[in-house]
Parts: sequence; C-alpha cells; structure tokens
Amino acid sequence: MRISTSVLLRAAVLAVFLTTAAAAVHAAPGPLPPPADVNIFFTPPYLITTPQPPFTLRAVFRRLAHAETGQRAFTETRKFAISKNPVRAIGTLRYGRSIGLSIAYDGAAGRVLVIDDQGLIERGAGGHERSVSVNDRPELAALTDVYLNLLRGNSAKLFAASNAYYAGERGTGWQLGLVAKDESIARRIGRAVVYGRGRDITRIDTISPSGETRSLALGPLMNNVRFTPEEMKTYFRGE
Repeated sequence: MRISTSVLLRAAVLAVFLTTAAAAVHAAPGPLPPPADVNIFFTPPYLITTPQPPFTLRAVFRRLAHAETGQRAFTETRKFAISKNPVRAIGTLRYGRSIGLSIAYDGAAGRVLVIDDQGLIERGAGGHERSVSVNDRPELAALTDVYLNLLRGNSAKLFAASNAYYAGERGTGWQLGLVAKDESIARRIGRAVVYGRGRDITRIDTISPSGETRSLALGPLMNNVRFTPEEMKTYFRGE
C-alpha cells in the first residue's frame, strides 16, 4: 500500500537500534540550527570529522560490527509538546545484519515496525500492513543510511550520512548526537541522541520537529540470537 511517509519516518527514528531514550529540550520546526547550536544535545559537543569513531566509541562499533543478530527489551517513554502526561510502552528490539531492524510493541495492538534496506513496514493487529519502498521514495535511503549503518557498526558510512556529535568518557558514560546531513530528511525526522556506557548502548532519545520526544531505555543485549522461521515472518520482511 502506498502511504505518506511522515508517520513511518517519525517512528523509524527509534531504531537504532538501532536503532535502539527523551531529551530535555524540543527541536523547533523550520530551518535546522547551525552546528554551533548543537549543544541542545549535550555540552560540550565534539563534531566527528573523520571516518573513524572517537577512541572511547571504537569498542562500541566493533561490538556492533561483529554481531550477526541482536535482541533486547525496551521501555519507551513518549512525551508531547501539548501534554505533560507521558505515554509508556514496552517491547522488544530485534536486529539482523542482513535483515534489518524490528521494533515490536507488547500489548493488544501488537504493532511491529520493520526498517531494512528495502524501506519501511508497519504491521498491526489482524494482519494489517502498510509499507513504503526506497524505490518509491529515494529519500528513505538517507534514513536507512543513518540507522542501519549504526547498527552494523559501519562508522565510515554512518558519518558520511549524518553529522555526528560526541561527548563523554568511558568511565562516566558517553553521548552520540546524530543529525542527517540531508536537510529534508532531518526536518522530517528530527534528531537522535544515543547514550551509552563502556561498549554498550543504554538509551536512545529522539526529538521530532513537532516537539514530540521519545525515549527508549534498553535492557540487556543478547547477541547472535537465532530467530525461528516464525519470528522471521512476524518481525522482519519474511521474504
């Protein structure tokens, strides 16, 4: 089914991961701020200008690059600009190097979001499905470049597709801010901040241009999980 990409784009920014927790500030709609204003993420920011990650992130990228698959539980906290009451949900992130990222929410709705090299799929209860292909919307390639390359531990392609801002030390935790270099994509999906400690990602924040924030607090990581044929059909493209 051909649909507007706006809803799927906003949801896909959760991936990270891939994927794949909320920031204390909201991104304003309209033109993106200049790099000097990126301290909305953290202070002080450090713009990464080489294909290689900073020393304290190299173990993170190596761990991602060596894992064929991964799975971890998450707790999502969603906040809206017009409401003070957050909405919370729980679910499971699943990832495969060649099959992409799956975000599955627990509960009656049974919502599943799939992000892979072919595009985006959203599945709901009762077998309802809607999707958008990168062949129909080439701008989606910029989105998958950012999030799938992070999950694959490919720092060269990740930093080529996004402006990346780093702060932190191994012992006290680190932060990686990501803004798509394609401004049309950045204006649609906003910004992401990945938080971690040591070689582990612990939280992902996303801030949409509308002022909505989403926070994914991530549980323990299980690497190299073997997905069953039924899981492949349910949580990935399954083709």
